[in-house]
Amino acid sequence: MTTAIPSHAHVMGRAPAGPQRQRGQVLLLLLLVLVTGAAYLLMQSLSAASIATERDRITQQALAEAKAALIAYAVTYSETHPGSAPGYLPCPDMSAGGVSGEGSAEGSCGAKDVSVIGRLPWKTLGLPPLRDGAGECLWYTLSGAYKNNPKTNLMNSNTSGQFEVMGPNGTTYVAGPEPESRAVAVVFAPGMPIAGQARGSVGAATQCGGNYIAANYLDTDKEIDNSALSPGAKAVTRFIAGAPSRSFNDRLLAIRHDELFTAINKKVAAAIRGSVDPPSGIQGYYAQQVPKQYPWAGDGSGHQIPGETAGPLPYEDLPLDPGTKNVLQDNGWFDPDVTVYTVSPDRSRATITIQNPAVSVCLEKGKIVPCP
Repeated sequence: MTTAIPSHAHVMGRAPAGPQRQRGQVLLLLLLVLVTGAAYLLMQSLSAASIATERDRITQQALAEAKAALIAYAVTYSETHPGSAPGYLPCPDMSAGGVSGEGSAEGSCGAKDVSVIGRLPWKTLGLPPLRDGAGECLWYTLSGAYKNNPKTNLMNSNTSGQFEVMGPNGTTYVAGPEPESRAVAVVFAPGMPIAGQARGSVGAATQCGGNYIAANYLDTDKEIDNSALSPGAKAVTRFIAGAPSRSFNDRLLAIRHDELFTAINKKVAAAIRGSVDPPSGIQGYYAQQVPKQYPWAGDGSGHQIPGETAGPLPYEDLPLDPGTKNVLQDNGWFDPDVTVYTVSPDRSRATITIQNPAVSVCLEKGKIVPCP
Protein backbone atom coordinates (compact mmCIF):
# COMPACT_ATOMS: atom_id res chain seq x y z
CA MET A 1 0.00 0.00 0.00
CA THR A 2 1.45 3.36 -1.02
CA THR A 3 1.21 6.29 1.37
CA ALA A 4 0.74 9.64 -0.32
CA ILE A 5 3.03 12.48 0.69
CA PRO A 6 1.11 15.65 1.27
CA SER A 7 1.90 18.29 -1.34
CA HIS A 8 2.69 20.94 1.28
CA ALA A 9 5.27 18.80 3.06
CA HIS A 10 8.98 19.89 2.59
CA VAL A 11 11.63 17.53 1.50
CA MET A 12 14.03 16.92 4.38
CA GLY A 13 17.09 19.23 4.24
CA ARG A 14 18.15 22.89 5.04
CA ALA A 15 15.40 25.42 4.65
CA PRO A 16 16.19 28.28 2.23
CA ALA A 17 17.35 31.51 3.91
CA GLY A 18 14.60 33.96 4.46
CA PRO A 19 14.91 37.75 4.00
CA GLN A 20 15.78 38.36 7.69
CA ARG A 21 18.67 35.90 7.59
CA GLN A 22 20.02 37.48 4.39
CA ARG A 23 19.93 40.92 5.98
CA GLY A 24 21.98 39.58 8.91
CA GLN A 25 24.61 38.23 6.54
CA VAL A 26 24.84 41.57 4.74
CA LEU A 27 25.24 43.40 8.06
CA LEU A 28 27.95 40.96 9.13
CA LEU A 29 29.82 41.51 5.87
CA LEU A 30 29.48 45.29 6.23
CA LEU A 31 30.80 45.10 9.80
CA LEU A 32 33.75 43.06 8.60
CA VAL A 33 34.54 45.69 5.96
CA LEU A 34 34.30 48.48 8.54
CA VAL A 35 36.56 46.66 11.02
CA THR A 36 39.12 45.91 8.30
CA GLY A 37 39.07 49.56 7.16
CA ALA A 38 39.45 50.85 10.68
CA ALA A 39 42.34 48.46 11.30
CA TYR A 40 44.01 49.66 8.09
CA LEU A 41 43.61 53.32 9.06
CA LEU A 42 44.95 52.56 12.54
CA MET A 43 47.98 50.81 11.06
CA GLN A 44 48.54 53.73 8.72
CA SER A 45 48.30 56.16 11.63
CA LEU A 46 50.69 54.10 13.74
CA SER A 47 53.08 53.85 10.80
CA ALA A 48 53.02 57.64 10.28
CA ALA A 49 53.57 58.18 14.00
CA SER A 50 56.47 55.72 13.99
CA ILE A 51 58.06 57.50 11.04
CA ALA A 52 57.66 60.87 12.76
CA THR A 53 59.15 59.48 15.98
CA GLU A 54 62.14 58.06 14.12
CA ARG A 55 62.73 61.31 12.26
CA ASP A 56 62.60 63.19 15.54
CA ARG A 57 65.09 60.76 17.10
CA ILE A 58 67.50 61.26 14.20
CA THR A 59 67.17 65.04 14.49
CA GLN A 60 67.75 65.09 18.25
CA GLN A 61 70.76 62.79 17.95
CA ALA A 62 72.33 64.95 15.24
CA LEU A 63 71.80 68.15 17.25
CA ALA A 64 73.24 66.57 20.41
CA GLU A 65 76.28 65.26 18.57
CA ALA A 66 76.95 68.67 17.04
CA LYS A 67 76.59 70.43 20.41
CA ALA A 68 78.99 68.01 22.12
CA ALA A 69 81.59 68.48 19.37
CA LEU A 70 81.36 72.28 19.56
CA ILE A 71 81.76 72.30 23.35
CA ALA A 72 84.78 69.99 23.09
CA TYR A 73 86.29 72.27 20.43
CA ALA A 74 85.92 75.33 22.70
CA VAL A 75 87.18 73.63 25.88
CA THR A 76 90.31 72.27 24.16
CA TYR A 77 90.98 75.34 22.01
CA SER A 78 93.98 76.41 24.10
CA GLU A 79 95.55 72.99 23.56
CA THR A 80 94.89 72.77 19.83
CA HIS A 81 95.82 76.45 19.33
CA PRO A 82 98.74 77.20 21.69
CA GLY A 83 98.87 80.80 22.84
CA SER A 84 95.07 81.18 22.78
CA ALA A 85 92.53 81.07 25.59
CA PRO A 86 89.92 78.32 25.73
CA GLY A 87 86.39 79.20 24.62
CA TYR A 88 86.68 80.03 20.93
CA LEU A 89 84.49 78.29 18.35
CA PRO A 90 84.99 77.76 14.62
CA CYS A 91 83.43 79.96 11.97
CA PRO A 92 80.52 78.34 10.12
CA ASP A 93 80.78 76.85 6.65
CA MET A 94 79.36 79.80 4.72
CA SER A 95 80.17 78.97 1.11
CA ALA A 96 81.88 75.57 0.82
CA GLY A 97 84.96 77.72 0.30
CA GLY A 98 86.83 76.90 3.49
CA VAL A 99 90.36 75.55 3.61
CA SER A 100 89.15 71.98 3.05
CA GLY A 101 86.03 72.75 1.00
CA GLU A 102 82.49 71.88 2.00
CA GLY A 103 82.04 71.18 5.71
CA SER A 104 85.10 73.17 6.78
CA ALA A 105 85.02 76.42 8.72
CA GLU A 106 85.74 79.69 6.98
CA GLY A 107 89.22 80.97 7.74
CA SER A 108 87.72 84.27 8.84
CA CYS A 109 84.08 85.31 9.22
CA GLY A 110 83.08 88.95 9.23
CA ALA A 111 84.01 91.80 11.53
CA LYS A 112 85.17 91.39 15.13
CA ASP A 113 82.36 90.65 17.63
CA VAL A 114 79.70 90.51 14.87
CA SER A 115 77.64 87.28 14.91
CA VAL A 116 77.52 84.97 11.89
CA ILE A 117 75.34 82.22 10.44
CA GLY A 118 76.03 79.33 8.09
CA ARG A 119 76.17 75.58 7.98
CA LEU A 120 77.76 73.47 10.70
CA PRO A 121 81.47 72.99 9.85
CA TRP A 122 81.24 69.25 10.35
CA LYS A 123 84.59 68.47 8.74
CA THR A 124 86.44 70.95 11.00
CA LEU A 125 84.78 69.32 14.02
CA GLY A 126 85.83 65.83 12.90
CA LEU A 127 82.25 64.76 12.20
CA PRO A 128 80.41 63.27 9.23
CA PRO A 129 77.89 65.58 7.52
CA LEU A 130 75.25 65.37 10.24
CA ARG A 131 71.67 65.41 8.93
CA ASP A 132 68.29 65.85 10.55
CA GLY A 133 65.32 63.51 10.17
CA ALA A 134 64.40 65.20 6.88
CA GLY A 135 67.86 64.52 5.45
CA GLU A 136 69.02 68.15 5.68
CA CYS A 137 72.47 69.12 6.96
CA LEU A 138 72.60 71.21 10.13
CA TRP A 139 72.96 74.99 10.37
CA TYR A 140 74.88 76.95 13.00
CA THR A 141 74.92 80.49 14.39
CA LEU A 142 77.89 81.82 16.34
CA SER A 143 78.12 84.81 18.69
CA GLY A 144 80.58 87.36 17.38
CA ALA A 145 82.62 87.37 20.60
CA TYR A 146 83.26 83.61 20.27
CA LYS A 147 84.58 83.54 16.69
CA ASN A 148 88.09 82.17 16.44
CA ASN A 149 88.83 84.69 13.67
CA PRO A 150 88.70 87.59 14.16
CA LYS A 151 89.00 87.16 17.91
CA THR A 152 87.41 89.37 20.56
CA ASN A 153 89.62 91.40 22.92
CA LEU A 154 89.21 89.20 26.03
CA MET A 155 87.99 85.61 26.26
CA ASN A 156 87.09 84.62 29.81
CA SER A 157 84.03 83.61 31.81
CA ASN A 158 82.70 87.18 31.67
CA THR A 159 82.50 87.06 27.86
CA SER A 160 78.75 87.12 27.22
CA GLY A 161 76.81 85.09 24.72
CA GLN A 162 74.87 87.13 22.16
CA PHE A 163 71.81 84.91 21.57
CA GLU A 164 68.47 84.73 23.37
CA VAL A 165 66.32 81.70 22.59
CA MET A 166 62.59 81.86 23.17
CA GLY A 167 60.17 78.99 23.83
CA PRO A 168 57.15 78.19 21.62
CA ASN A 169 55.02 80.98 23.12
CA GLY A 170 57.61 83.58 22.13
CA THR A 171 57.87 85.01 25.67
CA THR A 172 59.51 82.28 27.77
CA TYR A 173 63.32 82.16 27.68
CA VAL A 174 65.11 78.93 26.84
CA ALA A 175 68.41 80.83 26.89
CA GLY A 176 68.75 84.34 28.37
CA PRO A 177 67.93 87.05 29.12
CA GLU A 178 70.86 87.44 31.56
CA PRO A 179 74.28 87.56 29.86
CA GLU A 180 75.47 84.45 31.72
CA SER A 181 72.49 82.42 30.50
CA ARG A 182 72.44 83.59 26.89
CA ALA A 183 73.60 81.19 24.21
CA VAL A 184 77.05 81.51 22.68
CA ALA A 185 76.00 79.37 19.70
CA VAL A 186 72.88 77.65 18.36
CA VAL A 187 72.65 74.57 16.14
CA PHE A 188 69.60 74.27 13.86
CA ALA A 189 67.91 71.33 12.12
CA PRO A 190 65.97 72.96 9.25
CA GLY A 191 63.55 70.12 8.49
CA MET A 192 61.53 69.88 5.27
CA PRO A 193 61.22 73.04 3.15
CA ILE A 194 58.14 75.15 3.78
CA ALA A 195 56.31 77.37 1.32
CA GLY A 196 58.61 79.93 -0.28
CA GLN A 197 61.89 78.16 0.53
CA ALA A 198 64.03 77.30 -2.49
CA ARG A 199 66.72 74.74 -1.78
CA GLY A 200 68.09 74.24 -5.24
CA SER A 201 71.77 73.29 -5.37
CA VAL A 202 74.46 75.85 -6.11
CA GLY A 203 76.84 73.05 -7.04
CA ALA A 204 79.52 73.73 -4.41
CA ALA A 205 77.73 71.74 -1.71
CA THR A 206 78.21 68.27 -3.15
CA GLN A 207 77.72 66.46 0.18
CA CYS A 208 74.79 68.37 1.69
CA GLY A 209 73.33 69.78 -1.50
CA GLY A 210 71.25 72.93 -1.57
CA ASN A 211 72.58 76.44 -1.04
CA TYR A 212 73.88 78.82 1.61
CA ILE A 213 70.91 81.19 1.89
CA ALA A 214 69.74 80.88 5.50
CA ALA A 215 66.18 82.04 4.76
CA ASN A 216 65.73 78.99 2.52
CA TYR A 217 66.26 76.74 5.54
CA LEU A 218 65.31 78.55 8.74
CA ASP A 219 61.79 79.74 9.56
CA THR A 220 59.88 82.54 11.27
CA ASP A 221 57.40 82.26 14.16
CA LYS A 222 55.92 84.87 16.50
CA GLU A 223 57.68 87.47 14.32
CA ILE A 224 61.06 85.99 15.26
CA ASP A 225 63.12 85.10 12.18
CA ASN A 226 65.65 82.34 12.84
CA SER A 227 67.56 83.24 9.67
CA ALA A 228 68.18 86.88 10.62
CA LEU A 229 70.98 88.21 12.84
CA SER A 230 71.14 91.57 14.60
CA PRO A 231 73.88 93.67 12.98
CA GLY A 232 76.67 95.33 14.90
CA ALA A 233 79.39 94.30 17.32
CA LYS A 234 78.14 92.37 20.36
CA ALA A 235 74.50 92.92 19.30
CA VAL A 236 71.98 90.48 20.82
CA THR A 237 69.90 88.30 18.45
CA ARG A 238 66.71 86.46 19.35
CA PHE A 239 65.75 83.01 18.03
CA ILE A 240 62.67 80.89 18.67
CA ALA A 241 62.17 77.18 19.38
CA GLY A 242 58.65 77.29 17.93
CA ALA A 243 55.95 74.64 17.84
CA PRO A 244 55.84 72.58 14.61
CA SER A 245 53.31 73.81 12.03
CA ARG A 246 52.87 74.11 8.26
CA SER A 247 54.91 77.31 8.33
CA PHE A 248 57.54 76.38 10.96
CA ASN A 249 59.54 73.21 11.50
CA ASP A 250 62.96 74.34 12.78
CA ARG A 251 64.46 72.34 15.63
CA LEU A 252 67.34 73.86 17.57
CA LEU A 253 69.77 73.23 20.40
CA ALA A 254 71.52 76.11 22.18
CA ILE A 255 74.95 76.13 23.81
CA ARG A 256 74.44 78.38 26.80
CA HIS A 257 77.24 80.43 28.31
CA ASP A 258 76.91 78.68 31.68
CA GLU A 259 77.02 75.22 30.05
CA LEU A 260 80.23 76.05 28.21
CA PHE A 261 82.02 77.76 31.07
CA THR A 262 81.20 75.14 33.66
CA ALA A 263 83.65 72.96 31.72
CA ILE A 264 86.14 75.74 30.89
CA ASN A 265 86.21 77.13 34.45
CA LYS A 266 87.12 73.68 35.78
CA LYS A 267 89.98 73.57 33.31
CA VAL A 268 91.29 77.02 34.28
CA ALA A 269 90.89 76.30 38.01
CA ALA A 270 92.93 73.11 37.56
CA ALA A 271 95.72 75.05 35.81
CA ILE A 272 95.87 77.60 38.65
CA ARG A 273 95.71 74.83 41.27
CA GLY A 274 98.66 73.06 39.68
CA SER A 275 100.46 70.18 41.34
CA VAL A 276 102.90 69.40 44.13
CA ASP A 277 105.16 67.30 41.90
CA PRO A 278 106.22 68.71 39.56
CA PRO A 279 105.60 71.95 41.40
CA SER A 280 103.20 74.30 39.65
CA GLY A 281 100.47 76.75 40.57
CA ILE A 282 99.12 77.10 44.10
CA GLN A 283 100.06 73.54 44.99
CA GLY A 284 103.59 74.05 43.69
CA TYR A 285 103.98 77.17 45.80
CA TYR A 286 102.90 75.20 48.89
CA ALA A 287 105.39 72.41 48.17
CA GLN A 288 108.31 74.85 47.80
CA GLN A 289 107.76 76.69 51.11
CA VAL A 290 109.55 75.97 54.38
CA PRO A 291 107.43 75.59 56.41
CA LYS A 292 104.80 74.53 53.86
CA GLN A 293 102.06 77.11 53.45
CA TYR A 294 99.84 78.68 50.82
CA PRO A 295 100.38 82.25 49.59
CA TRP A 296 98.54 85.26 50.92
CA ALA A 297 95.93 86.91 48.72
CA GLY A 298 97.18 89.38 46.14
CA ASP A 299 97.23 93.14 45.68
CA GLY A 300 95.70 93.24 42.20
CA SER A 301 99.03 93.32 40.43
CA GLY A 302 99.82 89.65 41.02
CA HIS A 303 101.81 89.90 44.27
CA GLN A 304 100.93 88.88 47.83
CA ILE A 305 99.91 91.22 50.60
CA PRO A 306 101.16 89.71 53.90
CA GLY A 307 98.24 88.95 56.17
CA GLU A 308 95.60 89.33 53.40
CA THR A 309 93.30 86.31 53.42
CA ALA A 310 90.91 87.16 50.57
CA GLY A 311 91.29 88.97 47.28
CA PRO A 312 92.92 88.68 43.86
CA LEU A 313 95.15 85.76 42.96
CA PRO A 314 98.89 86.37 43.58
CA TYR A 315 99.75 84.92 40.17
CA GLU A 316 103.16 86.58 39.86
CA ASP A 317 104.33 84.70 42.95
CA LEU A 318 103.21 81.28 41.68
CA PRO A 319 105.29 78.78 39.70
CA LEU A 320 102.91 78.85 36.72
CA ASP A 321 103.89 77.73 33.25
CA PRO A 322 104.87 81.00 31.49
CA GLY A 323 102.73 80.29 28.44
CA THR A 324 99.68 79.46 30.53
CA LYS A 325 100.21 82.52 32.75
CA ASN A 326 100.51 84.87 29.79
CA VAL A 327 97.35 83.54 28.11
CA LEU A 328 95.30 83.78 31.32
CA GLN A 329 96.65 87.22 32.18
CA ASP A 330 96.16 88.61 28.66
CA ASN A 331 92.52 87.44 28.66
CA GLY A 332 91.60 88.81 32.09
CA TRP A 333 91.32 85.50 33.94
CA PHE A 334 93.26 86.91 36.92
CA ASP A 335 90.93 89.91 37.28
CA PRO A 336 89.20 89.89 40.71
CA ASP A 337 85.73 89.76 39.10
CA VAL A 338 86.76 86.51 37.39
CA THR A 339 89.05 84.72 39.87
CA VAL A 340 88.82 85.02 43.66
CA TYR A 341 91.38 83.57 46.08
CA THR A 342 91.07 82.95 49.83
CA VAL A 343 93.51 81.47 52.34
CA SER A 344 93.13 80.55 56.01
CA PRO A 345 95.01 82.71 58.58
CA ASP A 346 97.46 79.85 59.25
CA ARG A 347 97.85 79.37 55.45
CA SER A 348 97.13 75.64 55.65
CA ARG A 349 93.98 75.89 53.52
CA ALA A 350 93.22 77.77 50.31
CA THR A 351 90.33 78.11 47.88
CA ILE A 352 90.34 79.16 44.22
CA THR A 353 86.98 80.25 42.79
CA ILE A 354 86.40 81.01 39.12
CA GLN A 355 83.25 83.09 38.71
CA ASN A 356 80.33 82.96 36.27
CA PRO A 357 79.42 80.19 36.84
CA ALA A 358 81.21 79.63 40.14
CA VAL A 359 83.65 76.71 40.14
CA SER A 360 85.76 76.24 43.29
CA VAL A 361 88.80 74.14 44.14
CA CYS A 362 89.63 73.67 47.81
CA LEU A 363 93.09 72.73 49.08
CA GLU A 364 94.41 71.69 52.46
CA LYS A 365 98.03 70.88 53.32
CA GLY A 366 98.94 70.03 49.75
CA LYS A 367 95.83 67.97 48.99
CA ILE A 368 92.62 68.59 47.10
CA VAL A 369 89.68 68.38 49.50
CA PRO A 370 85.90 68.75 49.16
CA CYS A 371 84.72 72.33 49.39
CA PRO A 372 82.39 73.13 52.29
